[in-house]
Amino acid sequence: MSSSQRRSLTKSKGGAGACPTCGSTNVVRVQAAVVLRVGRRRIRCPLVKHEVCADWGEKIFGIEASQKLDAVVLGKRKHAAV
Repeated sequence: MSSSQRRSLTKSKGGAGACPTCGSTNVVRVQAAVVLRVGRRRIRCPLVKHEVCADWGEKIFGIEASQKLDAVVLGKRKHAAV
């Protein structure tokens, strides 16, 4: 894993829910870059704290992470429209 793709992994303890896709409780907290597809574009959001289902791969975003992703996407759209 390169330094640009480095992420921290910690086993989720308490408060972590189950995967909404498969129901597994094997959920891991990570801080990693997230790449979003918006239309034909890909937007990279660096170091977003979220959870990932270790069994299924589903990414689970909390409110803070969702707000950060929204700000990045809306900021990119605003600059692209100008």
